[in-house]
Amino acid sequence: ELYFSLEEGANGYSAGQYRIQFPFGPQPYDPMTLYDIDLSLVTAELQKAERLVRDLKRLFHIGSLQTALDAYYQDQGMYPVTLAGITLGSGQTACLDDQGFGATCTETGSVYLQMVPANPIPNGAPYVYRSQSGIDYAITYTLEANTLGLTEGVHTATPLGVQ
Repeated sequence: ELYFSLEEGANGYSAGQYRIQFPFGPQPYDPMTLYDIDLSLVTAELQKAERLVRDLKRLFHIGSLQTALDAYYQDQGMYPVTLAGITLGSGQTACLDDQGFGATCTETGSVYLQMVPANPIPNGAPYVYRSQSGIDYAITYTLEANTLGLTEGVHTATPLGVQ
């Protein structure tokens, strides 16, 4: 067993006594053989995993949006038209139905996406949709780290895929 103390707020943990029990059984106390556990490394790896999970969620959201927009295009013959970029998943773009993006879905007609996803927080940037002609569209989104072959930073999803 290894005992250690943390001061208030150290590495995001509460102050107090902590104990680590090794699966090797009892070990004699020898100051030269105690392992120095660097909690900052553990915290860094947890933050890295959290970024990856948020990025995977972003890519899932973008795929869901593309699928819904493809279905909209098949039914309506065009993509929803916007004169300027709109932030997806906000109050005015919470639903995608046969009228396009709106605050709520219509009770009659086709609903393509009941809840339009928004960027998971913290970090990243809002998903922004643009389609001035209805012939194609672009959704911009930001990844926090290199994920599934895509680099960290701003990307664009179009009817042809993700970039």
